[in-house]
Amino acid sequence: MKKLTILFLIIINLFAYEKIIYPSYISKLTFNKKYLIAGLENGEIIIKNFKTLKNINTIILPKIHDFMDELIPMPIYSLDISPENNNLLILAQGENAFKIIYLYNF
Repeated sequence: MKKLTILFLIIINLFAYEKIIYPSYISKLTFNKKYLIAGLENGEIIIKNFKTLKNINTIILPKIHDFMDELIPMPIYSLDISPENNNLLILAQGENAFKIIYLYNF
């Protein structure tokens, strides 16, 4: 599986039109005809214009306490954007492992 992942990344790098670099690891990624949206492991969600790849907006989710009572970035489980309008649905983990749904309009 690891070899397949590395091969896939090499192929993407060879045929990619542009390389996009984010400040943290990407945990979730979604897009539509207008926007490319990446949920990062540091609790940020970066919204880019799909055609120009310029940053439009950054959403910073609040930090939560883990089971050791340390502050950690809020884990992002899912991102979904509506095809017609600018509604973003974010499923994340809140305090005490509760799930939180944010509806963000940009």
